Amino acid sequence: MKALLRIFILLLLSCLFLQCKSANTLEREILSPDTFHTRSIDNKCAMYIDRNFEISIQEAREGFLDDFFNSTVFRNVNIKYDTANHKELLLILLISNTGRHPFEISNIYINYANITLETLNAEQLSKNRQSFNDALFGYYSIKTKDMCLKDTGFSEKITAFDGKSIKPGDKVIRLIAFNRIPAQFRNFKINVKVKSDIIQKIVDFKFIRFEYRHSGHHFVKPKNNND
Repeated sequence: MKALLRIFILLLLSCLFLQCKSANTLEREILSPDTFHTRSIDNKCAMYIDRNFEISIQEAREGFLDDFFNSTVFRNVNIKYDTANHKELLLILLISNTGRHPFEISNIYINYANITLETLNAEQLSKNRQSFNDALFGYYSIKTKDMCLKDTGFSEKITAFDGKSIKPGDKVIRLIAFNRIPAQFRNFKINVKVKSDIIQKIVDFKFIRFEYRHSGHHFVKPKNNND
C-alpha cells in the first residue's frame, strides 16, 4: 500500500512539474510594422522596394529552418541544430536585383539603444553548443516570385549561387544570425548596406520584439500586442 502511495505521489508531482514548465514556456515573436520606406506583409515580413533592388527580411521560424536545412545544397553539410529551441535570432534575407547594375551586400547589422550587433558566423555559433558550417550562411539562388516566404515548400527552389556580386536578374537568399537582444529592449532595426560603383545605400528595417510567458508576474503574454 505504501509503495502504491509513493508511486501516486511521484506521478502527481510529475504532472504538476510538467504543467508548471508548460505554463512558463518562453514565447518570442517579432513583428515588422509599416514605415515610411518599408512595407510589412502580415506583420512578419519587412520589404523594401526601389528601381534597383528589392529586399525582404523575416524571422526564420522552426518550420522554415527545417525546410531550409533540407535543401539539396546542404546535402553534404553536417547540420546539428535544434531548430525548435535555438537561442539565437535567426532571420532570412531575400534580395532581388531588379535594376541594371550588379551590387554587393557589404554589411548587415542590428541597431538598438545605441548598440550595434554584428552577424554571427559559424565559428561563433558553434562555440555556444552546436555544430555549424559556414555554408549555412552563404548566398544561394532561389527561384520564386515571392519576396516573403512561407515556412515550408521552398527548399527545392534553392540552388547554388556563383559569385559575391548580385547581378541584374539574380534573386538570392541568405540565413543570418545575431545574438538575441535583452528582453527590456523591444524596438530594433536591421540595417542592410548595399554597395556598388553606382549604388551606395543603407536600408533599415524596423522590428518590434515580444517575449513573454503564459503565467507569472513578469513578461506575461498579453491578450493582444498593444497591451
